[in-house]
Amino acid sequence: MSIFQGIELIRSSLLPDEHISFLEHSELWERLLAETDVSDVEIPSSVHFQIRLDSLPLYVLDVQLNGDTPEITIKGLPRSSQEEWHSRVHELLAEHTESEFLVFNVLTQLLPQLKDELGQEHELATPSIANGIPVPSQIYHVLFTSHHLISPTKRKNLQSWSSSLSLSGFAKVGYPGLIYAQGTQDDIEEFVTDVKAMQWLALRVRFVEPLPFEVDPGSLRNWTEFQKVGEAVEEMKRLGREKFVVEMGVGS
Repeated sequence: MSIFQGIELIRSSLLPDEHISFLEHSELWERLLAETDVSDVEIPSSVHFQIRLDSLPLYVLDVQLNGDTPEITIKGLPRSSQEEWHSRVHELLAEHTESEFLVFNVLTQLLPQLKDELGQEHELATPSIANGIPVPSQIYHVLFTSHHLISPTKRKNLQSWSSSLSLSGFAKVGYPGLIYAQGTQDDIEEFVTDVKAMQWLALRVRFVEPLPFEVDPGSLRNWTEFQKVGEAVEEMKRLGREKFVVEMGVGS
């Protein structure tokens, strides 16, 4: 089965409260899925998409297909649950490894489990104000600047920490260095401690604060590296957060 057929099958199987968004070639994929005949269209050889659930606004199912083995991760998990869900995904992939519908079969089993188990945890963990209206967990973000960011070790550590702490964000490498990340308060605070523990030239924590608005899970990406300041500013603009870097004199 081709990548296009697999994506078409996955999208058609989603329930009304399940939404897919493409992080690469998004306009092309939307056009392909809207066409009745794609025989004359060049289909991308890889795809990176996310599925978000209305009932679980803090979690995003991230899927990358590039080669024989798909990468499926659940973003937003607390550290206490990451290993368990990672093992579940691994077991499901192993169970369906010979299937022509590998990713489809995994997702059709994984999505109901997420709704059932994480939905209960979300209800129990979500604080409420006096009138009983649930208040979602606060998302924090942090911005660092430094004289430069070149070290392969630092860059590898940032990538590793962003994965283990379920953070999204980016690093702008070269001169100057920029690091931006978002996640839960505990995870962001641990990330700040880890980053500051490394040797830096003129490292500054520009801010560590709660995001003043609700985060759209569909906008989140895995950890990314940029080579130019303008690329980092464009990413912040995409997220609707350009003012956070412009106010700090970045990219102005």
